[in-house]
Amino acid sequence: MKNKTIVAMLALLSIGLVVAGSVSAYRFGMWQDPENREEIQEAIENNDFDSWREAMMNRINQENFDEIVQRHGMIRERRQEKQENREQNQEMTDEACELGGEEGYEMWLESLSERPGARRLQEVIQDAQDFDKLCELHELRNDPDSDPDKIRDLSEELSLPRGRGFGNCGFQGKNIGKN
Repeated sequence: MKNKTIVAMLALLSIGLVVAGSVSAYRFGMWQDPENREEIQEAIENNDFDSWREAMMNRINQENFDEIVQRHGMIRERRQEKQENREQNQEMTDEACELGGEEGYEMWLESLSERPGARRLQEVIQDAQDFDKLCELHELRNDPDSDPDKIRDLSEELSLPRGRGFGNCGFQGKNIGKN
């Protein structure tokens, strides 16, 4: 009985590895060429590692490498743009918080129109008083010595998420893991 259980578990593991390998190969573009796809699929179905490796190696060429390099460059550019946006949003938010009150709130509201994902934050911060609490929370989250309970309480009072920043809205915190 014990041997049957082990054999069954090994069979399930093998099936899982084949499926994972197929999904992985598909996800990384290895199945784009119909001929190559058939070779890979047949090798997997026949549990033929050497044939699978040969079919996979046929996909490794200068053209595919150049495509990967191009995708990598585009991803790097997008990440850089997002980082620049976060920094710009942080600066705008800091300026608005320094002003505080109605004037800071109005400045902050105006800047939100250009920030992706800001709608949720705008729904919960509805007036200058809420905005001042948000600025206090922002300051607490950036202070590694601040009281995590105070961060939690203020976040709950404003109906904001705990344990993370506020997306791309200029409110990121360094003390986030403490609450």
